[in-house]
Amino acid sequence: MLRLAFSLLLLITATATYVSQGTGSAVANDNAQEEQINKELEVLLREWEKAFNAKDAARLATLYAERIDVIYEDNVHHRNRKSLQKSFQKQFKEEPNLKTVFSDVERLIVSPTLVIETGIWANTGAVDSSRPTRGRYSVTLQKIQGKWLVVHDRSWAMPQAEGRSHLRTRDPLSEKTRAFLKAFAADDRKFLDNVFADDVEVWINDVKVSGKKAYLARAHHMAHDLFKNIKFEKLHVHTNYFSSKARAFEGKTFGEVREGPTVWTNVWFKFDTSGRTTARKANLRTHVDLRWQDGKIAEMLAFGNPSFMEKEQAAFESEQKGARVTRSDFKKYCEANAGSWTGQVSSVISDTDVGTKGGTSTYYWQAHLVHDGNGMELKGVGPNTTGRSLFYYDSTAKKIRATGVSSAGVVNQETLHRQGANKWFRHTLQTAPDGTTSEFRSVLTFSNKGKTLTIVISKTNADGSATKQTNVWQRIGK
Repeated sequence: MLRLAFSLLLLITATATYVSQGTGSAVANDNAQEEQINKELEVLLREWEKAFNAKDAARLATLYAERIDVIYEDNVHHRNRKSLQKSFQKQFKEEPNLKTVFSDVERLIVSPTLVIETGIWANTGAVDSSRPTRGRYSVTLQKIQGKWLVVHDRSWAMPQAEGRSHLRTRDPLSEKTRAFLKAFAADDRKFLDNVFADDVEVWINDVKVSGKKAYLARAHHMAHDLFKNIKFEKLHVHTNYFSSKARAFEGKTFGEVREGPTVWTNVWFKFDTSGRTTARKANLRTHVDLRWQDGKIAEMLAFGNPSFMEKEQAAFESEQKGARVTRSDFKKYCEANAGSWTGQVSSVISDTDVGTKGGTSTYYWQAHLVHDGNGMELKGVGPNTTGRSLFYYDSTAKKIRATGVSSAGVVNQETLHRQGANKWFRHTLQTAPDGTTSEFRSVLTFSNKGKTLTIVISKTNADGSATKQTNVWQRIGK
């Protein structure tokens, strides 16, 4: 009781001192001083949030005074910085995906060195999904030796009302969504690989793409082959944290639809871009929904007008198939291939399982000019099949063409054109012995002074997904 009375006296004295400073000529400085204090404390708040989300217990502890009075939701009373740091370390180890964000912050400036701050916290990624995800806090901040530090803090959860959900725009998942769109535009495959769940299900209007591998191939094709200068204009992002009692669909609650929390992020924007092939511009209204699970995108829905992409895809394919070449190009292509080659590869373009096999075997092939230099014959030998192809220049269509057949009965019809000094594009239409057809796009790159040939073979499947295989060949004879 004596301690309480002393604390109240100290508070009253500090308040009186601060108020008295507002008289006379100091009145004009009050607003500027208050603004500066709020600015400093906003930096501290974001520093706390950043350290917590980075799981940096040591850095977080430096934001507290040496002697503290802190009780959080676990009801453990911490009286020093060391005790609190150990608590944070334990929490981060047990909950590596836990993130928090603050909102509705208010401050009572008691004096230039003493402030009481209140606000709301919102957590995501907790191990125990039954725990409340939101709560309030009240913290006392003191400026000690020029640095604002936490000296007293209380935090408590707010039980969520039955059927009540909440919406956020500044939470970690909304920010991660903005980062996802930025990564998509930049074709940042490392970020995209980390943000999607392996078994993600993607719907683009009524087209379904199953699995991360398939969607990443599609995203890469869009950003690398179809579009350039991608921007998301008038972007709005918010995230819904649904109560397990909230209505979902078909009379069910979200708790009945799935175990664990249901979190959806909704995104609206204008997709501003230009076609790489046609140079046409577009500014398309688009909507995207992302369902999160364990911090990753588990489900994605995208809605928009598909006509621009369809036209760009058609133009891209037409250009790849229809690029003109000269007879001189044909001779240079033959010169680059002439000789004997070998490689450890899983399959070749004359196999029906390109891009699906895991192991590798040794293959050989040899190419040489025939018919007085008007054609090139290529013979290949693998562990189970052999193959032979004839390459020639079609002077009417201005194309390099090839027809190949394997001992397994696979027939390939190919066209090729130059994509650079040492790079060629190859389009292949493959017919299997049972009559089924497959289409491949390949990029052939000669390097190491013509001694190495790298072939990247891509296939687009019916669902829009893609498979890719890279074969590396080494010249063993000219």
